[in-house]
Amino acid sequence: MRVWIFILAFLILVFTSNPAGAQSCSYTGAGDWVINATDVCADEVVNLNGNLLVESSGNLTLDNVTLMVNSTSDGSLRIENNGSLQAVNSGINSSSGFSYLFITNSGADLLLRDSGVSGVGFSSTDRWRNGLYIGSDNSEISGSTITGNYMGVVLEDIAGCTIRDSVFDTNQLYDLYLLSSENVAITNTNYTTLVRNWYLNVKVVDNQSYGVEGAYVVITDVYGSGIYSGNSLLDGSVPAQSVREILENKAGIDIVYNPYTINASKSGYYGNESSVNVTGDVSFEIVIEPENVTSNVTNISTLVITVRSPPNGSVYYKPDLVNGSFIKLEVETNINVSSCDYMLDSIVAGSLSETSPENFRAYHDVSDFTEGEYVATFLCGIDATENTTQTTFFVYPERECTSDLDCDYDEKCASDFTCEVLSCGCGYPSNHQCVSYECCEDDVCQTDEVCDLSDHTCEEVQCECGVARNHKCVFPYPDYCCTKAHCRVNQTCDVIDHRCVTQVLQVQAPESVLYGEWVRVYVGDQDNNSVSGASVIVTYSDSGNIYIFSTNVHGIADVLINESGNVQISARKADYFAGFTLVDVAPTFDWVLFSVIFGVIFVVILLPILLKKGDLLRLARFGGLGRPLKLEKTTSGKVAMLRIKNKTSENLKLLTVVDTVPSGAFIRCNLMPEIETIDRTTDRLKWTVLELKPKEEIDIEYEASGFYKGFAVEFGGKRYEG
Repeated sequence: MRVWIFILAFLILVFTSNPAGAQSCSYTGAGDWVINATDVCADEVVNLNGNLLVESSGNLTLDNVTLMVNSTSDGSLRIENNGSLQAVNSGINSSSGFSYLFITNSGADLLLRDSGVSGVGFSSTDRWRNGLYIGSDNSEISGSTITGNYMGVVLEDIAGCTIRDSVFDTNQLYDLYLLSSENVAITNTNYTTLVRNWYLNVKVVDNQSYGVEGAYVVITDVYGSGIYSGNSLLDGSVPAQSVREILENKAGIDIVYNPYTINASKSGYYGNESSVNVTGDVSFEIVIEPENVTSNVTNISTLVITVRSPPNGSVYYKPDLVNGSFIKLEVETNINVSSCDYMLDSIVAGSLSETSPENFRAYHDVSDFTEGEYVATFLCGIDATENTTQTTFFVYPERECTSDLDCDYDEKCASDFTCEVLSCGCGYPSNHQCVSYECCEDDVCQTDEVCDLSDHTCEEVQCECGVARNHKCVFPYPDYCCTKAHCRVNQTCDVIDHRCVTQVLQVQAPESVLYGEWVRVYVGDQDNNSVSGASVIVTYSDSGNIYIFSTNVHGIADVLINESGNVQISARKADYFAGFTLVDVAPTFDWVLFSVIFGVIFVVILLPILLKKGDLLRLARFGGLGRPLKLEKTTSGKVAMLRIKNKTSENLKLLTVVDTVPSGAFIRCNLMPEIETIDRTTDRLKWTVLELKPKEEIDIEYEASGFYKGFAVEFGGKRYEG
């Protein structure tokens, strides 16, 4: 029994606990989410597929929550707060691309702290559909981002709201829209557009203050744009109008819409037109007098006063004042009047001078005024006709600025209220702050980049020759080159490996020749490439005679040896170090005379000695008086073939095969030789043959880039040339 109880408890624990990724709040993921008690959601992603309704008894806290509203069309889903809603370190967004509604009604509490709201509202005549709508005094937005909405925040009929340390960005129509809202504290918040609207309630009355029904009323702003036109109701009123006081545009020019002109007319009444400055909710009565009643109303007429200076809502700092002390007061009237007077905050008064018909002007010294807001009231009239109008302005007679916006774009407002020019160093002034350049010097860029001072960006170093190091093109190692001009005398540039190569001529010729023989001389460079047009100089050491030849396109010069003794053959050409070789020239040999003398000596002296028994046997083995070896050398292209044949009837042992090639010309051989350097122009190749049987023939084949004629085989203390 206890086992089953344990299992049942375990299953209840498993199925009632949150699986990984499930929401810890009360929303199930389907239908409306209704909050009528305290609910806390933390560290969750909540997909809202219905409405979020916080009732008057509800209290919802979103802590590090991403709330995705899945509207199926614009405004199909809403977040409506009638209780208390707090979002901290959270984001509220649209997941479908369609907008949703976000409404906080009167009496509710709203807190957005370090959070973001986007995707709210669309174009509609209902302001609560336009953006994040707040109709409650108990609201605070701090450290938050309101972006990507139709309007950022809409405040209507509230007496207090705090917005601080926040950012309003890329909202379609306005960032902040205020209607009949007071005590809205906006501090340290970035926004571009703010609209301030108020309600204007107009009522048409007669000279007995009774409402006049059916009067035709036209309301226009300072630009003549129509706000309302229609007939008054039974009590003389017209529908309350939302009129605009100002549109603040931090990216452009603020637009002030005051004063508003109200015109009322009705058959059987004298028409009337008046103006009013709307800086708060205004209830305004305009009087129209019956035509059959003698007028005793002296302040109502068709006289219209237009304030030219100061504009409503204008701000004056010391540089804005005439001569640094005076403010200009100027009005225009639509009819000739006899006088215009003014009052400033009902404290000081004066008269305006007529500068032209229907234009009056005065200058008032405000240098000793206390900083702040002032209301200028103008009273103009003639005989029994008079009218008044007001305008509001701000005076800071000792200040040049109160915020950066009062200064030029490249200035900031200092603590002493003066505009100071920004000193940006490696940067430029923009919107009253310094924006850093990517670079002003090479050291902040990568080592293969330089700072382009025309646009202060890091650009890759472009090297026609060399590599980019330490922000410039350098040669990475000695003898680096791209052209011959980078090399020293007698050097050329290997443009593939980018190295300067010393050019040295190498002369290849036989070590010994006979007098009167034509000798083929090969001239190559340090890599044994043929050099054409080189001068081949033959110098005879005994006589000092010099003969000059020239190599052809294959680097070959045929030289006639016409003196005996030691001969130096050298080669010279511009941009090359000279090369040379020594050749031994033997005189012409008289073979006929030599044969006769040798025959006599051989018969008379040598033959008796050689005819000993042992010598005869050896002579027989070696084929009589002939050579014991047959030697033959053939070349084809870069391949040489050495053929050695034993002509005797006995084994020959320890034979050394010797051949010579130009220095460095040897490439390879299947039987590697011993390589000795004779001098700077010639290498000696040696192979050892351990045994060569009677009549046996062997071949040695090797590759080289150049050859000399003949080769030799040494054995038994003798050398046999082939």
